[in-house]
Formats: sequence, C-alpha cells, structure tokens
Amino acid sequence: MEMKWIRDHAEQIQHAAKCKGIEFSVRELLEWDDRRKKYQLECEELRRLRNEGAAKASVLLAAGKEAETGELKTASKRVNKALKESSKRWEEAVEKVTKLALLAPNVISEDTPIGSSEEDNVEIRRVGRTPKWSFMPKDHVELGMMHDMFDIPKGVKAGGSRSY
Repeated sequence: MEMKWIRDHAEQIQHAAKCKGIEFSVRELLEWDDRRKKYQLECEELRRLRNEGAAKASVLLAAGKEAETGELKTASKRVNKALKESSKRWEEAVEKVTKLALLAPNVISEDTPIGSSEEDNVEIRRVGRTPKWSFMPKDHVELGMMHDMFDIPKGVKAGGSRSY
C-alpha cells in the first residue's frame, strides 16, 4: 500500500486489523514514516553541504589557495561523519517502515461479516446441487497413493520438507 493512502485511511486500516485479529499499529507505522522522511531530508541537506564544500575547495585549489582549504577539509569531515550517521538512521527507518507496511491489512468491505472462523461466514447463495455419494470420497493424496501415482516420502527426501 502507498503511504499516502495509509495516512488517508488510517482509521479503516486499524479497524480492519482489529477485526482480523492482527496486532498492528497504524500510529507506529506513521511515526516511523515521519522519521524516515525527516532523516531523508537530513541526508539530502548534508549531501548538499558536502557538495557545496567540495565545489568551494576545487575553486580554491584552482586559484592556488591550498592553505585556505584546510578549514573546508575539516568541515567536510564533520559533514561526512554526520551524513554517515544520518544515513544509518534513515536506512533503519526505511527498513522498519517496510516491515510494518507489509503487516498492514487490507481494508474490509462494510458488508463483510466479522468472525473468527469459517463458522462465522454467511452463505449468500448456493449454485448447483451438492452431490450425494454412496461412499466416502477420497482426496487427491489418498487417490494418488492408492493408485501408486506418486510417492510422498521419496519426494520429500528428494525435494526437502514441505515439497512433494
């Protein structure tokens, strides 16, 4: 989801999380996004200062004023150190926003019944007739094993767990 959309629909998203039983805080996500923006602006300003200092230093060097570049070098080191720290905070904020945004639930329709299991579903209509069997139907795994069509233990051994 886009952060602007999340900001505009924060209450709906928080309500959806509550209805779905998901532990999620829209407020926390938005706070981290605000930090991300702040650190991004901070990094951009520090980069601007670094580039400005480098341009001034090259002008001074071209003019043969090497002695006057010492102060610029010291300032440049301070700016680079601050940029490194700010970039680290920005990356942390980006990572946190990404993780939290992935947890954000989709907004549910107003006519969707709220429930905790399949038993809470509401049947709207049934199409066709439910077949009546004179025997207990088997699922695809039972049928495959019965007809020697595949071998799950060997498949797991070859492909690893959760593969067949």
